[in-house]
Amino acid sequence: MNGHVTVDAGCPEMMASTPCPDIPLPARITVKDRSGTTVREATSNDQGEFRLELPAGTYELQAANLSGAPMPSAPPQDVVIKAGSFTEVKVAFDSGVR
Repeated sequence: MNGHVTVDAGCPEMMASTPCPDIPLPARITVKDRSGTTVREATSNDQGEFRLELPAGTYELQAANLSGAPMPSAPPQDVVIKAGSFTEVKVAFDSGVR
């Protein structure tokens, strides 16, 4: 699995006419199997990139910010890994800024 972690830049909604790009985020990535057992862990780099080798199957990916603070946060997501290829995963954190 190849992944990229970003966080929204926290631009207020009133600036919707001005693009507010997402920014890369280092984060702790935990991958669990269907029984809830952790099978792999990684930390994304400063560019938000990570790579994990996993056998084919369905997993839950959980991402946590490295500060331990409640925000920014990302919801868990299901990931299906197919045999013989890397799956691209995008992990989007919410900054909480509105």
